[in-house]
Amino acid sequence: MKNLQSCSLSVVMLLTLCSGSTVYGQITPRGDAYTNSASPTENFGTSALLDVESASQNTYIQFDLSQLPSGFKGANIAKASLKLYVNAVTTAGSFNVDFVNGTWSEKTITADLSPALGTTIVSGVPVASANVHDYLIIDITPALAAWLDGTQNNDGIALVANSTFNATFDSKENTGTSHPPELDVVFAGGGTLTGVTTATGSGLTGGGTTGNLNLALTNSCAASQVLQWNGSSWKCAAVGTGTITAVNPGAGLLGGGNSGAVTLSVDTSKVVTGVSARTGLIGGGTGGIPTLYIDPTQVPFLNAAANIFNGNQSINGSVNILNNATYQPLFVQSSSNFGTWLQLNNTSTGGKNWAILSAGGANSEGAGNLGITNFTGTGNIYLEGNVKANTLSVNNDTPMSSNPHMAFSGFMAGNLNYDVNTGLAPFGGLLIPDRNITITRISVSEDSPGHDCADAILNLDNIQYPGGGLVAQLDLGTGLNFVDSGPLNIAVSAGAWIVIGATPAHDCVPVFGTSPSNVAVNVQYVMQ
Repeated sequence: MKNLQSCSLSVVMLLTLCSGSTVYGQITPRGDAYTNSASPTENFGTSALLDVESASQNTYIQFDLSQLPSGFKGANIAKASLKLYVNAVTTAGSFNVDFVNGTWSEKTITADLSPALGTTIVSGVPVASANVHDYLIIDITPALAAWLDGTQNNDGIALVANSTFNATFDSKENTGTSHPPELDVVFAGGGTLTGVTTATGSGLTGGGTTGNLNLALTNSCAASQVLQWNGSSWKCAAVGTGTITAVNPGAGLLGGGNSGAVTLSVDTSKVVTGVSARTGLIGGGTGGIPTLYIDPTQVPFLNAAANIFNGNQSINGSVNILNNATYQPLFVQSSSNFGTWLQLNNTSTGGKNWAILSAGGANSEGAGNLGITNFTGTGNIYLEGNVKANTLSVNNDTPMSSNPHMAFSGFMAGNLNYDVNTGLAPFGGLLIPDRNITITRISVSEDSPGHDCADAILNLDNIQYPGGGLVAQLDLGTGLNFVDSGPLNIAVSAGAWIVIGATPAHDCVPVFGTSPSNVAVNVQYVMQ
């Protein structure tokens, strides 16, 4: 204490009898904490700092007024000052001191659980960089009077930033500087003090009940010790922030201990002493800054030309081959006597494993032949060497033309009557090709040639029945039971109706069999 006219006590509320009529008191917080809306469920009640930041952080402080003399009201208070120690200023500005309208606890308050704010006690308290490591003194006399008179519940105060303000103040948990928030009270004159006592943990000695009283810092500390605030009281402690009881080695360290002078050393088994180049790399070393490079003889550069990959390779994904050259967009080569193949495998239900094979010198299908096979013997197609594009050899059979000859037959029963009035006979067959065709030959036969009877005539119409134009006609005259047209070249368009009609022999004497005679017609054609 610098003089007896202005005596202040800390930790608990004390009253001081001074030579004048003014009496001072000092109260430290019951609880202090801050909240952060960026971490809405986190509690910061044990933090050594109280953060005030406009975007997200408010500070809450509450003082225990039970330490004031019983029965004191607002009229007994001359002045009440909030004392804050400025630890750091990130962005200069100002803050307000507001009432808190709701209960809270230092160890549980969070941004989500924070009580509502009340009216403003003091607005626009300025803070600048020049205030760092110094005290702010803020008059909150109306707040203490309201708490004592019962017009406002003592739920403490809140420090709320304005605009872009950002600063921190020391909390009561800050044992490094021991500058907790304080409520400094000046009591109004007219009262009578009967004595001043010092409480345990106050760090003070002296006091008394009569005369001029002296207060002093405790002298019970040992040499080289100082008084230090531990969060709840003043204690004698060695110079520094605390007593080291042990040194434990962290990751990458060895040594430590809990007595005497301890030593820490680097664990060389956890430290990189060199870099070795393994397969696919070159370079490395044990000194300086080792450098590793890809060995282009082991790992091909994907953007380089003429890469060679040795061994089996797997690609999990799609491969796009872009090649504007005339030949060889994909080239597969081997010297296998069995052959070189490109394998296509489908693993779904019912899928099979197929290979497109270029037969080698020892392949039983013949060197140079192209095969499509599933290697089971049940699904093989081999194309012989010297194969034209329009022929196909299946198991070494005679090549089949790409437009083979086909046949279509019709039959006319002899008992079908010929309509002498219309000259029409029923038709014995209908063909509607789905591709253009060429009729190459027609043959007709009857089971008895007969004699002295009308001719049996074959008509082919190539438009939708009835009606249509005549395509070809064969006459089975008297004594004939077979007629062949010889080679023909009659083009018929896809979708046309080819109707086979005939006039069977009737009313004639058969050479053998019965009359009338049955007629069979055979039409050969080529798909175009």
